[in-house]
Amino acid sequence: MRSTRHAGRAFRPRKENPVSGDDQARGAREREGEMVMDNRLGPLNDDTPPLGESSQNIQEEEQPEPRHRKRSVLLRILSALFRITVVVLVLGSLVIVFSVSVLPRITGAQALIVLSGSMEPALPVGSVVIAGPVEPHEIDVGDIITFTHADPAQTEVANTTTLPLVTHRVIDIETTEEGIVFHTQGDANTVPDEPPVPAADVRGKVWYHIPYFGYAQQAMVQGPTALYVLAGLLFVFGIWLLSVALSDDEPPAENTQQSPQPVGEGGDGN
Repeated sequence: MRSTRHAGRAFRPRKENPVSGDDQARGAREREGEMVMDNRLGPLNDDTPPLGESSQNIQEEEQPEPRHRKRSVLLRILSALFRITVVVLVLGSLVIVFSVSVLPRITGAQALIVLSGSMEPALPVGSVVIAGPVEPHEIDVGDIITFTHADPAQTEVANTTTLPLVTHRVIDIETTEEGIVFHTQGDANTVPDEPPVPAADVRGKVWYHIPYFGYAQQAMVQGPTALYVLAGLLFVFGIWLLSVALSDDEPPAENTQQSPQPVGEGGDGN
């Protein structure tokens, strides 16, 4: 038998081009660069919101509510004013009580209420005058003294426990056969007092005065109505501040808006 050959091209394996070392190093660097970029960008998945939407949400969360902030500032100012007012009233009351009641009893002075304006502006009407005991030789020209006066028409100071009193300034001192006499005159008067004041009629020298406190003292003597009204106003104001503070501590209602659903989700499938 004769052997026959297949008439086709013999199969030969395809040779690949050899890869040089430079190409391998370049490929490694490129792959490493891709990994670095992926790490910088972070994991990407379907739950990551778009960049624009994330920035918008952050701005909406950080944006303050102007009305809520203005209300808080106003509340702080009112609370501070209320506290300051209460502290001033308490401290002022303690000082006045000590000056009008305690100190005169310790020193033997007397508290008097100015009824007329003959000594204005030095002693306004309604002021409380504290006049302490003094020796005649200790009185100088320019001092304000309190003395008894027999004429009720010239009574300047109210004190129910003593004779009618006048509180005027000394304008001259004279020594007579009967002793020292003081010539006095009110700052708002145009003529001196007549007759001169003997040293025996002097009841004291004015140490200090508390302007307009005499009105409050007269109100307490006549009746505590004014004090009750003031205390009631302060109480109502404090209750109002407390209610505003409690309502301000409540968080504001969140404005929840339902996001629209995409077409085809949650529908009837029509």
